[in-house]
Amino acid sequence: TFWQWPVAASAVAASWPVTPSSHIACMTHCIFQGRIATDIVKLLQDGRRVLLLERDFTQPDRIVGELLQPGGYLMLKELGLQDCTEGIDSTKVFGYAIYKNGKYAAVTYPIKGYSDDVAGRSFHHGRFVQQLRQRAAAQPTVTCREATVKRLINDAGGEWEEGQPVSGVQYKAADGTVREARAHLTVCCDGMYSTFRKQLAKPDIHHPSFFVGLLLRDVQLPYANYGHVILAEPSPVLFYPISSSEVHHWCAVLLMCLVRSFHSSCLPT
Repeated sequence: TFWQWPVAASAVAASWPVTPSSHIACMTHCIFQGRIATDIVKLLQDGRRVLLLERDFTQPDRIVGELLQPGGYLMLKELGLQDCTEGIDSTKVFGYAIYKNGKYAAVTYPIKGYSDDVAGRSFHHGRFVQQLRQRAAAQPTVTCREATVKRLINDAGGEWEEGQPVSGVQYKAADGTVREARAHLTVCCDGMYSTFRKQLAKPDIHHPSFFVGLLLRDVQLPYANYGHVILAEPSPVLFYPISSSEVHHWCAVLLMCLVRSFHSSCLPT
């Protein structure tokens, strides 16, 4: 079985207990580029023998995965991981302030009736993922290795092909040696630029726009503990706090071809 989630990158502290590589690892589960899928954390908590392979355990500095909605926080509580949002200067978020054409309104999350801790959470992405990784590494049945997965392997140890079961992976360890890991279940979470997705599907992927982020320090938003969405032209603008003293500003930048199509009447002839 092969699972894949297009989720954000993760980070681990330098003190992460990385286990030296052996020639072949036989595990119940093999997870590579583990990222932050909570389903994976659940596997780690179930007492199953898991090999966790990550290309780089250093903490990333990225502007993705920074605002956890209340439903996501409730999922953390269900997994017993809600404390992963603590100790990282996270901020509660209660909803969004929306602006358009000079008018605005505050929209609050429908969290009435839940306990006082239930709300959205915003934070530095790397700090949060570091907490999740530390919790995963603390499980006695988890082995962590810094490595780059090269290919999926079948029952015979050859490269996996369509129609065959995935029986593990071949990976390049931190010392440069090539190793194998066998497992009953292999989970891949190597993100939107996956090198393995093309083996399983041929998605029609387009990139019409990109987000550009700006970190603002010591800035107070009009509505404290709210995200702010400005429905502007040609693309929306977003502000939200990621700590007690920092706000992230996002702006969607459209590719030039789309900008021209949206504003063709304004371009010189």
